[in-house]
Amino acid sequence: MPSRRSVLGIIVWTSVFTASFIGLGLGRVSRALAAKGKRILNKNTDPATLIYENPKNLDTTDFPVMPIEDFGTMGDTEIDVDLDSWRLEVGGEVDSPRTYTYAELMRLPAVEREVLLICPGVFVNHGRWKGVAVRELIRRSKPRARTGQVVISGRTRSGEQLQRFELAETDDEGFILAYAVNGQTLPRRHGRPLRLVAGEHMGYRWTKYVNRIEISSDPY
Repeated sequence: MPSRRSVLGIIVWTSVFTASFIGLGLGRVSRALAAKGKRILNKNTDPATLIYENPKNLDTTDFPVMPIEDFGTMGDTEIDVDLDSWRLEVGGEVDSPRTYTYAELMRLPAVEREVLLICPGVFVNHGRWKGVAVRELIRRSKPRARTGQVVISGRTRSGEQLQRFELAETDDEGFILAYAVNGQTLPRRHGRPLRLVAGEHMGYRWTKYVNRIEISSDPY
């Protein structure tokens, strides 16, 4: 007949095993639920096979960051911005318009995210982008409305590029004004000093050479 100590040991190990099994199962369920409707990319996925995909339909949790040397580019790549005179303006329908120098921007709380950029039919970049969350800049400027739109402006050789987003959408930390990628200062060809990282949007909406954020209560 088993001793009392043996019985207690069996109970303890059974409890540990059960808890571990349930935890593992719940982890898998959570992963499946999070990825519901998404194609899960593994570490061996060829980026070239993704050029016609929509990034919002892809789970990149296990997809490796690509070397910046392998990044493709779109739009202007040779705009030279003088960082001493450059400014980021945040304005529009806000109570506290702000203007930031590059140095001031670098002192703000930083976020870093691995985000996939797809230029449809051309190339795919998957980088670790670091910068300031758009929502942090908007919060500091105290928008007057909770709904509306945000216009991100950047320089081009012919003038400027404008991209509009729903105000609520930019509350996600996946919306970043990036000044670094893969641990290095954002290269000029990728939009230095700032490039918009626009979460699950196609790459042509990732405005480069950003210099202004405009908040409006107009419907998106």
